[in-house]
Amino acid sequence: MTSIPIEVGITETDVTSIPIEVGIARTDVTSIPIEAGIAGTDAASMPIEIGIARISSGFQFPLEFPVESIAGIHAIHIVVDVLERSRTVPTTIETGLSRSKLCAQVVGIGLVCSHTVGIELTVHIVVLKSGYQVWLYDSAGSLVAAYNPVGIEYRRRQNQATGFSFGVLADDDSVGDLQAARHCILYRDGVEKAAGYITARDFTGNPYRIECITNEALLRRIIVPRAWKKWNGMDLANAVRDLLLGFRMQVKNTVSDWNAAVEKWNVDLTTWPGKVVLAKDANGAYYPHGYITVQFDFGSITRYDLLRWAEDVGEAVRIRAQFRTSPDGVTWSAWSPELASVFPAEDGVALTGSDRFIQIRLHLYTDDTTSKDPNGIPTGFTPVLNGVEVIARVPGPVSEGSIPASTGITLQGYTFNRENALRIIQTWCEEYGYEFAVDGAKRLHFAQTLGSVKNVVLRRTSTMDIQRLSDNADALENVVLCLGAGEGPAQLQTTLRDENSIAAFGEHPGVFEDSTADTMDKLITAGNKYLQEHAWPKEEFVVTHVPVWEMEDFGLYDTVTVVDPLRGVVTTARVLDEERKYDTSGEDVTLGLNTTLDNIIEQIVKGRIPKPGSSGIPPAAPVDVRATGGYTYILVTWRGEGDYFIVEHSTDGVTWNVLDRPTSTSYLHSQLAVGTTHYYRVYAVKGNQISAASAVVSATVSSVPPGDMDTTAPATPTGLAVVSSSEYTTRDIWVIKNTLTWNPNTEPDMKEYQIFRSDGDNQHYRCIAIVAFGTNSYVDTQGIKENIAYYYKLRAVDKIGNASPFSEEVVVTSDRDTTPPAVPTGVQVFAAIQKLVIKWNPNTEPDLKGYEVHVSTTQGFTPSASTLVFKGLGTIIDYTGSMGTTYYVRIRAYDRSENYSPYTAEYSATTAYVTPNDYLELDGAKIRQASIDHAAIASIDASKITLGTLDASKITVNNLNASNITAGTLSVQRLNLASWIGREVTPTAIVAASAAEQWCPYTTFTVMLEATYNTGPYVNKARIVYEFRTSSASYYAYFQVTFNGTVVSSRYTNSESFQRVEATVSVSPNTNYTVRFEARISGGNAQAVCRNLFLFTQSVTENVMA
Repeated sequence: MTSIPIEVGITETDVTSIPIEVGIARTDVTSIPIEAGIAGTDAASMPIEIGIARISSGFQFPLEFPVESIAGIHAIHIVVDVLERSRTVPTTIETGLSRSKLCAQVVGIGLVCSHTVGIELTVHIVVLKSGYQVWLYDSAGSLVAAYNPVGIEYRRRQNQATGFSFGVLADDDSVGDLQAARHCILYRDGVEKAAGYITARDFTGNPYRIECITNEALLRRIIVPRAWKKWNGMDLANAVRDLLLGFRMQVKNTVSDWNAAVEKWNVDLTTWPGKVVLAKDANGAYYPHGYITVQFDFGSITRYDLLRWAEDVGEAVRIRAQFRTSPDGVTWSAWSPELASVFPAEDGVALTGSDRFIQIRLHLYTDDTTSKDPNGIPTGFTPVLNGVEVIARVPGPVSEGSIPASTGITLQGYTFNRENALRIIQTWCEEYGYEFAVDGAKRLHFAQTLGSVKNVVLRRTSTMDIQRLSDNADALENVVLCLGAGEGPAQLQTTLRDENSIAAFGEHPGVFEDSTADTMDKLITAGNKYLQEHAWPKEEFVVTHVPVWEMEDFGLYDTVTVVDPLRGVVTTARVLDEERKYDTSGEDVTLGLNTTLDNIIEQIVKGRIPKPGSSGIPPAAPVDVRATGGYTYILVTWRGEGDYFIVEHSTDGVTWNVLDRPTSTSYLHSQLAVGTTHYYRVYAVKGNQISAASAVVSATVSSVPPGDMDTTAPATPTGLAVVSSSEYTTRDIWVIKNTLTWNPNTEPDMKEYQIFRSDGDNQHYRCIAIVAFGTNSYVDTQGIKENIAYYYKLRAVDKIGNASPFSEEVVVTSDRDTTPPAVPTGVQVFAAIQKLVIKWNPNTEPDLKGYEVHVSTTQGFTPSASTLVFKGLGTIIDYTGSMGTTYYVRIRAYDRSENYSPYTAEYSATTAYVTPNDYLELDGAKIRQASIDHAAIASIDASKITLGTLDASKITVNNLNASNITAGTLSVQRLNLASWIGREVTPTAIVAASAAEQWCPYTTFTVMLEATYNTGPYVNKARIVYEFRTSSASYYAYFQVTFNGTVVSSRYTNSESFQRVEATVSVSPNTNYTVRFEARISGGNAQAVCRNLFLFTQSVTENVMA
């Protein structure tokens, strides 16, 4: 073949060789058909290159290659000139070709299409202009559209999820694809600048406006379970990998759950509804062993992770667990060995496997079937199973990107309670100096330093303006005391110095602590890194007006060079905050170099947000553990530090039971058979951290000649009494204590008293303390809660180990805090146009829970629910009212026990008023990224107002002249006036305080919706919204909403803070509906509380979401 006809709409060119290069320079054509017929040639001269230089507008053209007669061809490389950017959208896929094989998505130079000989391929290429491009994907990840957007705005900040937005012209041919779009990636000249998911769309103007949040926010969709500690002991890198998996949890703890068990043997499910205990034999004694097997269906998961259960056990009773899995519920794996945990409700035991079904078998054991109950019947004791929880892991919304194999950092002391993964990884990054980002492919990248060094020079006066510059030396530290692992004199420590910094600035001492550094080498390495970062002032810049089009592309985390000729400074700095705005007038860039762009309010708010922290490394295991045998007893002693200790016992050195949790460093195990051998190990507990187990020790119970045996037990102790009180400790911790006293025994061989306690009733006694003879009182502070009944009894034990009968039982209801907080002081009220700023001094009570702020326009008002504008923590709020109005303010404080202080005196301020003379004068000026709250404006040309840019809440309806409003320009839905589109039902409170597991009398509201949203995808929809909580974290509150006979919302919580819930229902206008609300509490003296129950119609701007 000597020529190939190329038709481009401009000319015909005959070329005699391959490759073929055709240049089309600076044209505005909108459709260019190119037909290339290739026959009877081989593939040696492929690919064909079609050069297109500087196209000034986007266009589309079909390109056809009939290749059935080309021998050996396997790929066609379609190239668009490197000065432009291409986006491929294949519209025809022939038989045998899948989309994944047909093309690879490439931003920049081109596209590779692979296929087999004999198939005709048609590919459509959309050529986009240089600059910003946005690619839109549906929920399945398939490409749906590509645009040159307008009005781009985005911000990227270190270790944060941030927002970005862009506009799409309403007359774009592919604008209909926006409805299917859920995710998007924003590029500039082929470089990814922001990626995330769509949160809102505004179709009311031109261009259409799309609001997004970056993919880092996807991490908020991963919520960890309560009391999650599994990452402790893991390397930071491995913990981050594990964090990317989601959680799936199932719990069984109700009467119906236990009754549906697949196996039950020697267990009783009826005596204590909702709990599992051992059944009794024909003589009324508990069986020594029973079990219950429950089954869970988890569907498709990545793996099983953790099994936890709630139990009441003691010295003679225990619970053990087994598990097995099945893919189909028929064929099962072998049962695991019996598993035990010191803290089964929090730490649990590890699970393995990934099958759909899992069975959990809980074994209940007792070694005591003879002890008498309060009625004198020999029944023994039973363990109590309260619930079981299985936690599995599933794929999360973010996958693993570049994460180091190891960081050398071992996590310790973290307990997360239903925290989201974004806050967790932000906490780790802040504490250990790491950075993370999630890219357009939803991959998480994690390292000490992301980004790269760019060949970019920012020069003051020529390529940038410095908006803020600081090199504050207040935080400078050049003589650093470094503290490592250990406590007191045993803590590792050394001092590091930077002599050059000392010569320049003098000595600036500081302290650095790394509790994970358990060797001096580790401590010095970590300390030197800290010293390098703090020995010299770090210069921080906020720069603007950067001419990005003239430089190498750079962005968040990149390092650039900064030159300030005015100060003679040449330094490097990293981009930690990047904000860009691009419209027809150009691009506005603001950078935070070694700093962020937070304004003062953001800094204050950020400083007040609590973050989950570490409670430090676990305590050391107890040492010098000894076991000494006596007649019918063994004395165990040890040395160690902790809030309390856990003593475990075994008869074979394999199966272990918890004996007691003493606060002292000794334990007497009594009433043992002579000649038996027993094994012991001890744990230390400090805060919420538990040590490793101590070394195992053993002893054999001694025997004495029969004639020397003392078998006479001491007399029963008398005069047992108990009183409850409460106080603050020196560390400002509120402690409730029950003080017991009794008459002393008189036997000469007396050794000790053993004190037993049962919480809430007299059915679950356990030994809580051993008091040496000579002491006739004991102060119990072990987990005492307010307003709970506690039962006590004690017995006397002599030196041989003979124990007396138990004393009479006494009961006390624990003390309740009735002291209110002090009246708040330092109240100040500042007024502006339509707004008040109210601030006051913080109270100092350690049990403070929050404040109530009341605002009224009536002088001398009495605070009530109608005047309450704020309730919660914080000492500064803003309140929006009306212009030219005097407001009166009163505040009071309240604590965790719901004690309220008296109200403050009345304070007042008057908001400003904008008069008709205070006109806003605009003469040809542009207002960008601003809002006008109040202004008297002579006239507004409605044709100059883009629909939707007026906030209806700022428009006084009485001042609108209806004759001057074009029909349809104000949307009822946008005004959100409840009197037009719905009804608000706001009860003061719905409270359930009935018996456990019983629904309270329900509350019913009848409402009529006079109007609903009648266009778009949310026709005739309404939302039910309410807030709920429990009054005590010890008990769960359950809530249920029924709408016209159908349950539309069912939730539960043990949070004492109000939780918000929304449910969507179908409605019709001018129709009565019944909303029924019910609540119950899981038990105990608590309440289930609901407030702010609303019903209103759906708003399209709030609910068209990705």
